[in-house]
Amino acid sequence: MYKKILILAVLFSSFSLFAKDKDLVYVGAGINNVQRKNSLSTEFKLEYLSHLKWWKFQPLIGTSITTKKQVYAYIGTSLDLSRGYFVLAPDFAAGYYYKGDGKDLGFPLEFRTGVQLAVRFKNQVRIGTHFSHTSNASLSKKNPGLETLIFFIAIPI
Repeated sequence: MYKKILILAVLFSSFSLFAKDKDLVYVGAGINNVQRKNSLSTEFKLEYLSHLKWWKFQPLIGTSITTKKQVYAYIGTSLDLSRGYFVLAPDFAAGYYYKGDGKDLGFPLEFRTGVQLAVRFKNQVRIGTHFSHTSNASLSKKNPGLETLIFFIAIPI
């Protein structure tokens, strides 16, 4: 599995059709706790991705809220791997999680790993999907994890 992801990363990173010169604001909605059908909720996401880069990594900051009043505020990094109009972007973030009426993840500090698959147009607008896993990396005895699937539009600013 990891070998396939590494091969895809190398393939996508060697090609880029667009210059990355604008910040992006992501607005999205999707399914929270997607792998547990009995406790689904709707999640809304707002994220800012800077055009600034450190090596190839770009900083991001964002927040999400669900219909069960779960809130996750985070800061992290993303790596755009593109080929033509397609973007594959793995990301990592750490942040504060408030469970509201939703799932207890066991600790307020949570880590999110995810991957975005999107179509990027010439005007740099992106439309795509983002799948992520959030967990506390065993900082507490309780560490059930949470998966989300978000559909988004990213608008350059």
